[in-house]
Order: sequence, then structure tokens, then C-alpha cells
Amino acid sequence: MLEADPLLRNVAQTDFPDGSLLSTVWLGLDHGYGMRPLFFETMYFSSEVETLQLSGGEHDVHPTLPFPDLFGEPGETTEQLRYGSEEEALAAHREIARRLRKRWEV
Repeated sequence: MLEADPLLRNVAQTDFPDGSLLSTVWLGLDHGYGMRPLFFETMYFSSEVETLQLSGGEHDVHPTLPFPDLFGEPGETTEQLRYGSEEEALAAHREIARRLRKRWEV
């Protein structure tokens, strides 16, 4: 697990056997929109690459994948979770990674 890379804003990154990755980053801006402050975000990305046509040209991106929702009902998934503190973000990242690793346990 990669942790605390201030140049890339990475808080944590976990790579999985299928090439997918779980990423938690510092957003740099409050995404709480007047509610609870949210500065950190976790997303899960596919190993596949898609090319998008944008005004600045072509850009390769990794599509997002659903992952276990820590705050919903058992079995629910989400594609994004946001947090107010780095400690909360790291704890959630570790728990989501633990749940995703179960997919490759024999």
C-alpha cells in the first residue's frame, strides 16, 4: 500500500491481482458543499483503459468500479466515498481494501 505522497495527493493506493486499484486522495478543496467538510475521496478503478475524446484531445482513463459501501446496507456498493479527515479516509481505505481482497481468497 502506498501512503502519504503529497506531490500526487495520494493518501493510499492498493493494487489488486486483476490489475484494478483502490485509490484514496486528498481533493484539495472542500466537496461538502456547505454541509460536513469533505476533503478526501476513495474510488476503485478498473485495469482496463478507455480513451475519451475531450476538447484538449484524447485522454486515456481507467473506468471506475463499484466497491463495498461502508455506510450502506450489507451488500450495497458505491463508486465513491468522501471523508472529512485523513485518519477517517485511511481507515475506510484499509477496510474497503480488506473487503476487496476477499474476492481473491481461496
